[in-house]
Amino acid sequence: MKTINLYLNPSFRSAVATLLLVPALTIGGIGLLQADEGTPADNRDAVMEQLNTMGEAMSGYNADQKDEAVANADESLSSFDREFSDLQVWTEKNWENLKDSSKESQQAAMENLRKARTKVGEWTESLRNSSTETWEDVKVGFTKASDELKEAYNKTIDVIDDEDHDS
Repeated sequence: MKTINLYLNPSFRSAVATLLLVPALTIGGIGLLQADEGTPADNRDAVMEQLNTMGEAMSGYNADQKDEAVANADESLSSFDREFSDLQVWTEKNWENLKDSSKESQQAAMENLRKARTKVGEWTESLRNSSTETWEDVKVGFTKASDELKEAYNKTIDVIDDEDHDS
């Protein structure tokens, strides 16, 4: 009898991540950022876990699982987009309370985050259009872009959190 390790199966990992993270991000993200005392930093761990899962899960997919890999990336990006939207709303709501230098820092951080998100979207399209021959190279590019998105998100939250404590 053959034993199957479900955790090694990308489909299983994707399903578990979706079941655990998406509801937490959707419910937690909206609630935290709409509350007067909540800040974007309150949601950092959940978003970082989601972004880590998105990048790490890609390594488990092969070219035959392209459709599933792309669906997973699309789902993760949709969830991140909701978080990014909440982040923009929070920033706009608190804009008037910031010093001019803080506004410039936040604007630059948000722009870098937007660019990093766009880059992951472009790599997702490359995944969608990749051939069996290019699959591994495209996966590497996607994973690198995903890492850059995590870094940009962390920096953005750091900037917002530092300025939130300064005001």
